[in-house]
Amino acid sequence: MPVALAVLTAGLLACHRAVPNTGLHLGSLLEAFLPWLGLAVLPCCSWPCCAAPPPP
Repeated sequence: MPVALAVLTAGLLACHRAVPNTGLHLGSLLEAFLPWLGLAVLPCCSWPCCAAPPPP
Protein backbone atom coordinates (compact mmCIF):
# COMPACT_ATOMS: atom_id res chain seq x y z
CA MET A 1 0.00 0.00 0.00
CA PRO A 2 2.67 2.61 0.84
CA VAL A 3 4.59 1.77 -2.33
CA ALA A 4 1.46 2.32 -4.42
CA LEU A 5 0.91 5.65 -2.68
CA ALA A 6 4.50 6.67 -3.43
CA VAL A 7 4.10 5.68 -7.10
CA LEU A 8 0.86 7.67 -7.41
CA THR A 9 2.48 10.70 -5.78
CA ALA A 10 5.47 10.44 -8.09
CA GLY A 11 3.07 10.19 -11.04
CA LEU A 12 1.38 13.41 -9.94
CA LEU A 13 4.78 15.06 -9.70
CA ALA A 14 5.73 13.95 -13.19
CA CYS A 15 2.40 14.71 -14.89
CA HIS A 16 1.10 17.67 -12.89
CA ARG A 17 0.34 19.64 -16.05
CA ALA A 18 -2.26 17.02 -17.06
CA VAL A 19 -4.49 17.87 -14.06
CA PRO A 20 -7.31 20.09 -15.33
CA ASN A 21 -7.83 23.51 -13.82
CA THR A 22 -11.63 23.39 -13.87
CA GLY A 23 -14.16 23.28 -11.07
CA LEU A 24 -12.18 23.59 -7.87
CA HIS A 25 -9.01 24.80 -9.65
CA LEU A 26 -7.19 21.60 -8.73
CA GLY A 27 -4.49 22.23 -11.32
CA SER A 28 -3.33 25.49 -9.74
CA LEU A 29 -3.72 24.07 -6.25
CA LEU A 30 -1.50 21.15 -7.20
CA GLU A 31 1.08 23.50 -8.72
CA ALA A 32 1.09 25.58 -5.53
CA PHE A 33 1.80 22.54 -3.34
CA LEU A 34 4.08 20.76 -5.82
CA PRO A 35 7.31 21.18 -3.80
CA TRP A 36 5.62 19.88 -0.65
CA LEU A 37 4.12 16.97 -2.55
CA GLY A 38 7.62 15.77 -3.36
CA LEU A 39 8.31 15.43 0.37
CA ALA A 40 5.40 12.99 0.66
CA VAL A 41 7.25 10.37 -1.41
CA LEU A 42 9.98 9.85 1.20
CA PRO A 43 7.76 8.74 4.12
CA CYS A 44 5.81 6.47 1.80
CA CYS A 45 8.98 4.72 0.67
CA SER A 46 10.37 4.33 4.17
CA TRP A 47 7.20 2.86 5.67
CA PRO A 48 8.08 0.23 8.34
CA CYS A 49 6.04 -2.54 6.72
CA CYS A 50 8.16 -2.29 3.58
CA ALA A 51 11.35 -3.09 5.42
CA ALA A 52 12.64 -6.63 5.38
CA PRO A 53 12.02 -8.55 8.59
CA PRO A 54 15.05 -8.97 10.85
CA PRO A 55 16.93 -12.24 10.46
CA PRO A 56 16.18 -14.87 13.11
